[in-house]
Amino acid sequence: LSSSEYAEMTEFTRTALQTAQQIFEIKHSANSAIVDSIGKLQRIIIKKGSHQRVAFLANEIKRNIITVTGFKVSPETWPDLTKGKELYSLNCSSCHGANGNGKGRLAKTLKPPPADFVDDSFMNRISPFLAYNTIRLGVQGTSMPGFSKLSDQQTWNIAFYIESLRYKTSHTDSTILSRLFNEATQKISLAEVATSTDPELFAKLKGEGGEAEKKLRSLRLHSTNQGQVNSL
Repeated sequence: LSSSEYAEMTEFTRTALQTAQQIFEIKHSANSAIVDSIGKLQRIIIKKGSHQRVAFLANEIKRNIITVTGFKVSPETWPDLTKGKELYSLNCSSCHGANGNGKGRLAKTLKPPPADFVDDSFMNRISPFLAYNTIRLGVQGTSMPGFSKLSDQQTWNIAFYIESLRYKTSHTDSTILSRLFNEATQKISLAEVATSTDPELFAKLKGEGGEAEKKLRSLRLHSTNQGQVNSL
């Protein structure tokens, strides 16, 4: 559909395969499997395979790389949304807006426009881990810089705060949300919350019984400050 996107994807997988061959010891079976999978992904993309196959294999490769390298994909402790809000106001609000709607005071000067963090269609594709990496590394070809000077915890605080913005207009008693959070975290770990999109979390919660929507809200609004659901 888009020759530029296709060219970008083929170049990306070529670079990924080349990098994998350089950094992984092929003699190790797990590493060899990763390199083979990237090669397979490259071939699927070149032949313009379905987006479902591309996404499935790409996610499988990501999980395997994380396992082999021991790469940290979640914070050590649950993020603090109060500190996240402070950091967001200082570093992000001028472009993305105070409430995250992408209409900050500088937004009209930026092309492409800043991301809208309260847009469901956009945020349903964003996990805190993806937000964390975007904050750290920036986005090439846009006005989004990388904030490499922020600590890991500060970056996680902002990432989780961004994920909470869509739920701050929902009014559910904080005591109820705290109870639901405790129930949800009996089955779902912080790492899963950090690496999952909202639809992925909802699917997991739905399989554990009722009130899945409220449990999802409780996970996105939870904060370490005062050890309870944050209602900012």
